Amino acid sequence: SLRNEARRTETGELQARESELSQQVDRMKNSQQNVERLPGAVGSFLIDMQKMDIRWQKAQLQTILKAAHVYRDGKVELEFR
Repeated sequence: SLRNEARRTETGELQARESELSQQVDRMKNSQQNVERLPGAVGSFLIDMQKMDIRWQKAQLQTILKAAHVYRDGKVELEFR
């Protein structure tokens, strides 16, 4: 019947939407986990960089940074590639 067909169509659309929302939630969880790990990763990176020879530090930073701006008030602004 027409009503059953409408229900089947609606059910299919809702299942597709549920899958889409579930994927979005998973992406948000991954994003949140990355945000939580970032401070530790940056700290570890800084420790590793400080152990390197200054020439190696510069070479590594050139591959990561596009630009670094140092202001007179001591503020440093980094632009990543």
